[in-house]
Amino acid sequence: MYKVDLPPDQRERLAVEARRKREEERKNVIFNARERTMGLDLSTIKTQVEDRKQLEAEEANRTDAFAREMIQNDKLCQIMDQRQGDQGKNLVHSMIRYRQENQRFQDRLEFDLNDPESKLKDHPARIGDEDPRLTVSGMQKFAGEDLKSEKRRVFQQEQMREWLTAQIAEKQRISSEKREAERQYELRSRELDMRAVELNRNCEESRRQLESERKSDNARQAEERRTSKQQEQAQEQDDNLAELSNWIRSDLLSENPEVSQSAHGTHRVVTDRWKGFSPEQRQHVLDGQAFQCNEKREQKTQQRLEEMEWDRNRVAQARLGTILEMRDSRGRTDLDKQMFEENTRLAEEQRTRKNFLDQELYTNKPTREYFSQFNTSTR
Repeated sequence: MYKVDLPPDQRERLAVEARRKREEERKNVIFNARERTMGLDLSTIKTQVEDRKQLEAEEANRTDAFAREMIQNDKLCQIMDQRQGDQGKNLVHSMIRYRQENQRFQDRLEFDLNDPESKLKDHPARIGDEDPRLTVSGMQKFAGEDLKSEKRRVFQQEQMREWLTAQIAEKQRISSEKREAERQYELRSRELDMRAVELNRNCEESRRQLESERKSDNARQAEERRTSKQQEQAQEQDDNLAELSNWIRSDLLSENPEVSQSAHGTHRVVTDRWKGFSPEQRQHVLDGQAFQCNEKREQKTQQRLEEMEWDRNRVAQARLGTILEMRDSRGRTDLDKQMFEENTRLAEEQRTRKNFLDQELYTNKPTREYFSQFNTSTR
């Protein structure tokens, strides 16, 4: 392959120049303290805020337009509903009025068939026996009909009277039977009441007898429980005394030194069985306690003497303090002089240490070349 120097592409060159131009503009924005605020692009943020406000304003305007249109549509719907309701009402009123004027019930062709007063307006089927309308085909008058109507009426009245008499006798019999039944019921009720009273009396007597038996049974059971409890207490007391006697005579409480001896050596003891020192050890402890008591007594005596000495010293110090207070005003100048000398000495030591740190220890200080390598690019 031969290396050929080809001219750079015009498009690539323009892209490089555009990137360099944007980099320079970015440097001007970032390295300019007036336009930069902790890495924020204020111009872009302002543009975004203005765009956001414009979008919100457009959205609010569109929402208001939709709301106004909805309100107008609602008003139109209400007007149309009202018009439709009025038209319906007018149509109903017109229909009712037309029916009342032109379609009356009595103007129908079949009204004579449906007239509710047709029977009142019509003639009766028979006015009398001599009515000329009584023809053979009308079947309203027959030859030989009901010639004994008067006798039949008298017979019917007599029969009605007999029926009434029988009914009265039946009612009287029913009434007497009812009274007898009520009397029998009352007698039965009294007998039942007397029997109930007798049963109640017997129940009360049985209840009192059961109560008495229960009380005696409870007393007997209480006495048995008391006796059993006394026996249990006595048995428990005997058991406790026996247990105490066993514990007292046991090796655990008798402080038998042989029980506490360990199998690993005579100089070791079993901690859960050891109950105390031997008489020699106890005597040694008592001697130590007596020695400590004597020592404590001597310490108290010595402390009392020291307190007396401290009291004398406090009195002497009080007197000395009075004398020193009198001399303090005269010796304050010497004290200030000593303090000034001490402060001077400390300041000299600090100055010497600072010179050592700055001139000998911390000699590797950063130069201007070290800081110039930062902030050379926006990336």
